Amino acid sequence: MIRVARKLPVEILCLRWTGDNVIEMRGFVGDKGIFYNSIDEDGNLVKELDLLTLEGRMHATIGDMIICGVDGEFYACRYSIFLKTYEFVDESNWVAYNGIVKQL
Repeated sequence: MIRVARKLPVEILCLRWTGDNVIEMRGFVGDKGIFYNSIDEDGNLVKELDLLTLEGRMHATIGDMIICGVDGEFYACRYSIFLKTYEFVDESNWVAYNGIVKQL
């Protein structure tokens, strides 16, 4: 039977992949990220990111939001989809310590 469900209002951590934020992204995804370079059709160097997700290896496109899910898994979400399904929260009651973000 087809059912109707609503996504629970959980807060997630996310970081937008720009290709220029390799160090920050590496700190965020840890060993779940594979970073490499490629050359585009115009001969330009392109920073690439693949994520090791629960479903296998997933390529992140520049501009994607990289999300840390409720079980600590990482996956990429197109920015246009992200804006339709998420909203940024007030971060004033969150604190980062050694790369770990916790709610106060």
